Parts: sequence; structure tokens; C-alpha cells
Amino acid sequence: MAFGDSVSDDPASPAASTLASSVSITALSSDVSHPSVSIQGVKETSWGTAALLDKTSNNYAAWSRHVVRILRLSSGLDLYLDKSFSAPDSRLEPRANRNWNINDAAVQAFLLMKCAPSEHPFVENCVSSRDIWSTLQKRHVHQGPMSQVTLIQE
Repeated sequence: MAFGDSVSDDPASPAASTLASSVSITALSSDVSHPSVSIQGVKETSWGTAALLDKTSNNYAAWSRHVVRILRLSSGLDLYLDKSFSAPDSRLEPRANRNWNINDAAVQAFLLMKCAPSEHPFVENCVSSRDIWSTLQKRHVHQGPMSQVTLIQE
């Protein structure tokens, strides 16, 4: 049998899965001294007098812009709202992964603190800041007075 003719070239074959499970993954040495993700704090004091998110106030557009600005000022924590920004592989970068999760938890707490208590039941099962953000977005977008007028006209 020539090189490349083996059935183990098929990733679904038992031989390939045995080989894959026997490969050890070593964490990147740079993860200890220079993790790719560092812990950041939310600059919550920049919130000022802006209102909490509240469905009855129809303030989602202004609230969401304010949240993004503050998170962006907080060393780019607004990236945690983007579904394409994912945690580093915990096997390759355990410290960076831990830092990513700490940052995500800080963004989650910030989002909850900036919502009226009436919003909390809608996001209590969310597992990430991105989940909270998208749940609130779905709940509030197209809920303002102009959307209601458009619905009436239709």
C-alpha cells in the first residue's frame, strides 16, 4: 500500500480517530507570560445619567448605542457582543481562555446592571454577553412608535 492509500486518511475512520485521540495538545508557552486576552474592566462610571433599558420607555436605540460606546472605551469589550469573537481554545491557551471568560462575565454583569429589573427574566437563561445582547435586541428592535404605526398601516 502506498502512502496516502490507507483508510486512516478518512477522518471518520476508526484508525484516524484513534490517531487523533492519541495526539497530545500542549498549551502555548506564550499563554503563561503573554496571554492573547488580558482581563479588562468595564468603565461603568462613564454611564452618567443615561436611563436603564426599559421596554415601556422605548429607549433601546439610545441605550444600545451608549452600551457599545462604553464597552468600546473599556479596551474593546464591545467585541464580546459580536458572535464572531470567540473564546480562545482552552487547551492551547488556558490563561487567555480564562481571561476571556472573566471579561465576558464582566460584560454580562454590566448589561444586566443597565437593564430595568423587568428585563431580567428575559435574559436569565443566557450563557454569554452575546446571548444577552441578541436576546435584548430581538425583544426591543422594531418596538418603537414608528414601528407600531407601520404595523397599523399594514
